[in-house]
Order: sequence, then structure tokens, then C-alpha cells
Amino acid sequence: MRLLVLVIAGAAVAACSSDADYAGTGAVGVDGGDAAAANGRDGAGDGGDGAADTGGNLVTGVRVFSGTSKMLFNGPSCTNDASATGDRWCAFVTYTDATMETRSLYVFNASRVVAGADVRCGGGASTDACLLLTADLWGDSSNPVIHGTFFQGDTLVFYEHGFAPYVWRPGMTKGRLLATRAEGEDAVYCSPAPQGTAVLCVLLPNAVADPNPTSAFADLLIGKADGATEPLLSVADKVLTFSVDDIGFRPTFGFGFPPGPGDHVAWTTRDGATGPETLRLQRAGEPASKATIASGVHHWNVSPDASRWFWLTGTKGTAVGTLQTAPFPTGANPTDVRAEVSEDYDVVMSDAKTVVALTKDGTLVAIPDPLNPAGELVLDTQVKDLLSVSDAGHVAYVKNRFGNNSGDLYVRRADGSASCVVEPTRQVPVRSVSFVPNAGAILWAHTGADGFEAHYTRLRDCNTMSVATDITLITSVGHERVMFADQFDDTTASATLSIRLVGNGNTLGVEAPIPIADHVDSYAVAGPNPDTLLYTVNTGGENDGVYVRWFAD
Repeated sequence: MRLLVLVIAGAAVAACSSDADYAGTGAVGVDGGDAAAANGRDGAGDGGDGAADTGGNLVTGVRVFSGTSKMLFNGPSCTNDASATGDRWCAFVTYTDATMETRSLYVFNASRVVAGADVRCGGGASTDACLLLTADLWGDSSNPVIHGTFFQGDTLVFYEHGFAPYVWRPGMTKGRLLATRAEGEDAVYCSPAPQGTAVLCVLLPNAVADPNPTSAFADLLIGKADGATEPLLSVADKVLTFSVDDIGFRPTFGFGFPPGPGDHVAWTTRDGATGPETLRLQRAGEPASKATIASGVHHWNVSPDASRWFWLTGTKGTAVGTLQTAPFPTGANPTDVRAEVSEDYDVVMSDAKTVVALTKDGTLVAIPDPLNPAGELVLDTQVKDLLSVSDAGHVAYVKNRFGNNSGDLYVRRADGSASCVVEPTRQVPVRSVSFVPNAGAILWAHTGADGFEAHYTRLRDCNTMSVATDITLITSVGHERVMFADQFDDTTASATLSIRLVGNGNTLGVEAPIPIADHVDSYAVAGPNPDTLLYTVNTGGENDGVYVRWFAD
């Protein structure tokens, strides 16, 4: 059966929680652009809605690049710092030869496009609204994602020729070098913070020059994208990347960026091949601030208000531990919250303290006050996986798996006030499940004999509405639009994008879908204010390029 090829698995992974285990590069996605006079440049209707229909191929919006192109594969293609007030910038990759081995990386000011400016990329020339960051991009591939190209917050990381790591932020005229490497060394998993300017990389040593069959260590490099001198990063710690004593594959360290001010970077590692996992914290750009927070802990998290640590005690990889909490940033005097918690737990964004956790025996619990765990609520039993928690406190979870990548789907509020049996029998691909931005509904798909059918379930009354059949994508563009892709073309690996409108009270409209474009092979969502869609068309025809389409509410 065809996969959900256009589904983005997530946005920014290494945000307020970690034990990311090298997942700090952001989630894999299929998101892509170069510039010339464009179809639809005059615009109409909902922001830049001009359409071209050449030879039966529909495209709408404004084109900023003409030619073969893609949105970024390794993660978000646009700036996404929730606290930023400046213009939104987006990045795309172009292919400059027939074998697609030589690629260029552009960034452009999407806010100017939305405002009506004539922004065009390409030709090698940079303007103040479109910059060519490199004509020899390395990285940005599917597997393994160790040399990622992606935005996290308002910072973009990318690699030039020879995997030299760079960083860029709005206001810069070119990329800035993150790290230099001796022969045989490799800077991998370079990751920026969701807010602020902190950046890190992992510097792998020359394995040929210094082979060790029993264990391997690397340098953790930390710095700031707006640092005074290049290279921007310096060594913060020696981290364990491999130990022969570990049974099976068990990542040996994790990292991430706690929320709040201070440009904090946190990581766990072992001082030796067999030592306990140790949690450390440092402010980027301030090496003297490095501190050891706790020992023998893993799967750490920080509450959204940056007031408390959470972590699991015990041996990492055993799947369970005792959940503890302590004040952030000191970590002093930790207290037990819940015993026998699996590695599935999360902190509810809306109140910044309620913890939702899955226990060893499959009990899904919510703890409204971690300092008084006696108030624990049992949300459900015989639960297999905790999928996600919405900002408003809705908990999505699986009670029965169908293979490794799908299961049934249930939703319950963390305060125990309401529950939805969304889909109890049919297979729901985990990657299809997402809450809409206002948390009033959940999107999902189920497998059938002929493909995937997409659904929209309103959470106030558990009313499920069908979005479309035989889809390869289901996602939100703001909370007033649901976008889906269908009519997948195996030859071009592209599909048709369409929008379903959502009315008041999270009610899916009954109007016919609004077509956006045919032959789309990558996309990105930016915004809000207004909600903006970027996509690429690649068929070898005159419509190829990067398009921007926005929606004026």
C-alpha cells in the first residue's frame, strides 16, 4: 500500500524536552524553490490567489522561483519562533544539474511576498528579499539525518561543500561558520534552539586515526548564532556515543533546549562507558555556566513556563523509571512524582504543570500537581502508546497496535472531563494523527483496501467528519482550513493539494474542496497572520517552481 508520502512527522523535535537521542535535527518532512516571472503574480481573492492552468495543470498563488526545486526535507522550511515579531523567512533547495547532485540553498522573505512585493529568487544574484546562501549544499537527505537542513525557531542550519556546518538568521547577509574540523572529523546533528540563538553540534572524531572497538566519545559543541567570532561553537563536554556494553541499540546521550530566557542547552551523557547518565546544563555563549544537575536520570523535560525539571530515574533503555521533579534550573531537592512510569510522558502546555504519563502496566494517568501526586487521575487502562498532548490538554493514545506504525485512536482530556473513542477498530497510521492549532479537533486517517481516508473529529462532541478519500496527506493550515493531498501520481511522485474550510465551533464545512495546485511534491506551512502555504511543482514543465499562497481571514 502506498505510504502517506507527503505527511510531515512533526515540526521541531528538540524544543522544550529532550532525551532527543540525536533527534535534535527536527522531524523528517517533505517540504521545497528559484525565481522568475510567475503565473498568478497578479493575485486574486484570498491573498495571491491568481491561478494558472496550463495544459490542465492548476497552480495558484505567487511563484518566487521557476525551475526544479524542493522545500526542505529534514524539518521546517520557515522561521517559526513563536515569540518573534519580525518577518517570516523561508528556505528552499534548487537543483542545478540533470543528475540533481549540485544544489543551491535560498532563503526569501515570505512576509514581503504576502504584502505584495515582487520577490524573485534565482540567477545567483542576491537581493535584500532573497539570498543565495550556498550554491553547493550538502546534506538535506532522508537517511541518516545527521547533516540536516532546517529551521528551528528563527535559525537555519545547513552544510556546505565537505559538510562544513553553517547557521543563518534573518538580518544576516550570509551563513556563519559553526565549527572547524580536523581531517576525518565530522560535525553532525547541528541543531538550533526553538527560541533565542543557542546552537549545538556533535563533533565526531576521526575513527580511523583513533579506533576503539568498545566505546566512542564525541565533543558536544555549544554557542550562539549571533556570537562575536567564527567559528561560533566551542567544546562544552565529552559525550559517549557508543558502548559495546549496551545490549542492542540504545542511544547513549540526548540533548535539547529548555524553554524560557537564558539560551539554555541541556544534555545527558555518561562520564564513562558504564557510568550513570548525568544531566548537565549550560547557557550558550557562557562556558563558565556549565553545571551538573542530576545523576542517574534520563528522558528529561522542562515545564513550558521554565519553572520545573522532570526526568526519569533508573537505567535508560529499561523502558520504565521513577518520574521525579525539581526546580529549574538548579534541580535541587528532587521529589518523586510517580513510580514505574514508562518513557512516554508529557507536560500539558496550558497549565505548565499537569503531567500525563503511561505506567508500566499500561495505565494512562494525569497528575494535576506533581508536588502533590496523591491527586492522580486514571484516564484509561490497557494503553499501549501515548501519542501526543495538545496545548489545551487533550491526550491522544493507542490501546491496540496494528504493527509498528499504526493502531486504534482514543482522545481524553487530562482533567478527565471528556473522552472520545475516535477509531476503535480500523488501522490509524500514527503519522496521520495531529491536533488542529486551536485544539478543537483532531485530524487522522485510516487504512482501507484502496488507500487512506482522512477524517476530522470535533472534540467537544466526538463528531467525526470525512475529509477526503485516497489521500496521501492530511494537515492543518491554521485552525480554519484542513489541507489534503489526493490523486497521487506514481510517475512524478506528486499529488493534488486541496483545502476544506472549517467553520465556527470546529465544524468541517460541507462546501466542495478548494483546489490549490496539481503535481505538488513538497510543501511547508508558515504563519500565522496570515496562514501561508508554500509548495513546489516539479513535472519538467513551465509551471515548475516554488509558490506562495496565503489566506486572508
